[in-house]
Amino acid sequence: MKAFAFFISCIIVYSANSKTILTFKKAIEANIVNAKSINVGGYQGKCMQLTVTNLTNDSIEVQLEPGLIFDSKIDERQDILVIQEEFFVLGGKSSLTKKIKGYCCQASKSAPNSGDSYTFNFKSDYALNKLAQFLNNRNYNANAEQQAIWAISDKKNTANITGGNDSLQVELRHFVAGLKGEPIPWYILETKTINYASGNMETIPLNLKGEIDFSLPQESYTTMHVLNNKGEEVSKIIKQYLRAGANQKMPLKLPIYGLAKGKYLIELRTEKNIVCQKEFEIT
Repeated sequence: MKAFAFFISCIIVYSANSKTILTFKKAIEANIVNAKSINVGGYQGKCMQLTVTNLTNDSIEVQLEPGLIFDSKIDERQDILVIQEEFFVLGGKSSLTKKIKGYCCQASKSAPNSGDSYTFNFKSDYALNKLAQFLNNRNYNANAEQQAIWAISDKKNTANITGGNDSLQVELRHFVAGLKGEPIPWYILETKTINYASGNMETIPLNLKGEIDFSLPQESYTTMHVLNNKGEEVSKIIKQYLRAGANQKMPLKLPIYGLAKGKYLIELRTEKNIVCQKEFEIT
């Protein structure tokens, strides 16, 4: 009991309804619990299984914090970032197993196999930690949550954060752009992530959606062009006549399947002039 009392004095605790809740990190560091984790299939959602064992004779409650990283023991396989807290209520010398919600935070590595063993990394960087806490107890589209994590961990495009009813993902894009210290993208990229049989993964851009602003002094026939960073045309879309007027808006859905990673420029042109330009990027 003396050792356990010392442990309580040096650990972060929460008091709720007369219960003492110990953080998983501190409980592991103080050797009050041990734990083992495995992948149960996949790289997102409830893809991890965690078993926590109480090493003391006393009943305890342990909080698994968002921001913990399950660290793969196989270097070429992905680590998994925890984004949803879980609580383990344990009697003395007892164990409890739960499935844990998390997402890949290493897009360049292979997806894990079911049964892969993991250790624990409590040192996720500041932005990943903040994102995990933000996602805790929220419920965005799964693709949007995954792309949000890759936007931080792998510097993928914030515009990739979309899915389903996109109006629900706007808040998430704004939050991630703020973490990265960048402007909010004027467009979104609809993508598809392929998990190949080899375990390698690839995110393929399908469509760009957004809205462009333009003004025309007179009704004109226009064309839309997409240029790569060398100024070469990679796509051309024929448009009908557009009416004259200032501060007009045009909804845009542009097929981009097959375009390589890099920066691009969209130009709306009349026969003689460039009406407007917009930049986008595929990462």
